[in-house]
Amino acid sequence: MSVTVPDDELVRTHDEARELLKYAALGATVIIERPRVEHQPHVRTFTLVLDAAPHHAVNALDVYSLPCNARVLAKRARTLCDRGQQSIARSGRPT
Repeated sequence: MSVTVPDDELVRTHDEARELLKYAALGATVIIERPRVEHQPHVRTFTLVLDAAPHHAVNALDVYSLPCNARVLAKRARTLCDRGQQSIARSGRPT
């Protein structure tokens, strides 16, 4: 699976953001929702839930606004997943 973005590295649509987050957060479910703030169609919140711990989200609330930097968004998702996996490993739960 590959995700492509224009040369300027900006994510311009929510579909692109969803695909990028899914790619960066392998082993996790990505939940994207509209915030309760009206008149901001370019803003979304995202939550990541590790497949190894389906009852616990690895983040409480992260927000992105279009257009956004693909590298920054992907790094944030990967960091959250890595920290979640480390937490599971420390707790002794199998992954």
